[in-house]
Amino acid sequence: MQALGSCSQRSCGLRASRQGGGGAAARCGRQAPPMVMVRAGPQGPSSQPPSPATSPPASAPASGAPPVRAPTDWAARGRQRTRGEVVAAGARLGLKAADVESALDDFESLLPQLCISLELMRASDWARVVVDPELASKLVLIKVAFPALNVEDLLTKHPRTLLWSRQTLEKNIGEVSKVLHQLPRPEVVLAVLPEVLDPKQCFSVVATLRKWFPKRDPLEVLQADPDVVRRAERVDVPLEPVFFDAATQTWTAAGYSREKQEEWQVYIEKEIYKRKPQPIDKQTSVVVGGGGGAAGAGGREAATAGFAAPPEAAVAVEAAAEAARLGLGWGADARQQ
Repeated sequence: MQALGSCSQRSCGLRASRQGGGGAAARCGRQAPPMVMVRAGPQGPSSQPPSPATSPPASAPASGAPPVRAPTDWAARGRQRTRGEVVAAGARLGLKAADVESALDDFESLLPQLCISLELMRASDWARVVVDPELASKLVLIKVAFPALNVEDLLTKHPRTLLWSRQTLEKNIGEVSKVLHQLPRPEVVLAVLPEVLDPKQCFSVVATLRKWFPKRDPLEVLQADPDVVRRAERVDVPLEPVFFDAATQTWTAAGYSREKQEEWQVYIEKEIYKRKPQPIDKQTSVVVGGGGGAAGAGGREAATAGFAAPPEAAVAVEAAAEAARLGLGWGADARQQ
């Protein structure tokens, strides 16, 4: 009986297996083997296991470009470095750094277009200039004497003018005005040759032009082409040396007088240039404003007659208030005012 029961159970299992029913096998007391599910890909079933999940890539900038950096203002950095050197030079002179910094701020607000250059003047000299209490009155002296002049441009090219005392500047302007006020536009000459505010330089230029162009008025040449002096400097052509004769109150060029010439000058005139003595060689003083000069004792009268009457040179500090009232500026826009 047991054998039959076992047979009947086996036959039941065979029938269930033939029918392929997993549920029948379970009913017969057998556990169905685990079923392996195979996922079909686009190309059919694949035996490769699924790839592990990966983290998403880091998000790139929306624009895809590197971050934009602000350009470096090299000019501002240079100005800041120059200020530091001027302040340090002032400290070596015994000035307080805070005082020099404040004076530099006032200087830049007064002359915003003036470039402080350590190539034209030492830092210690700039420190003296910015703390000078007479700075404003010096600017007024220059502007009143030459209203159409761009003072900032002149001082940028020749800042050593500000090292003169107010009295020296006033005296020098009175001297050079004898020449420059005969020009139709003296500001044009000063823009090219700012050093002619120094009387010695001014009369040296006039004497040189008188020698280079003996048949022309030197002031006419100076006004028409002031750059002729710069071109001569570029090829190392020297200017005529001059000196001030206190007895006659005139400026004299040594090349205009055989008595004033050195031996080497006489040698060059005779042996190198093969020049014969000219009437101009006997002239004892520089004549400007005329076609020629008188010889001997008459040279002094000719020189005096050649100069225009100098303007009033005594300009007081109170002129600053008048200049401010009139709106006189220091830059290029002053001509429009």
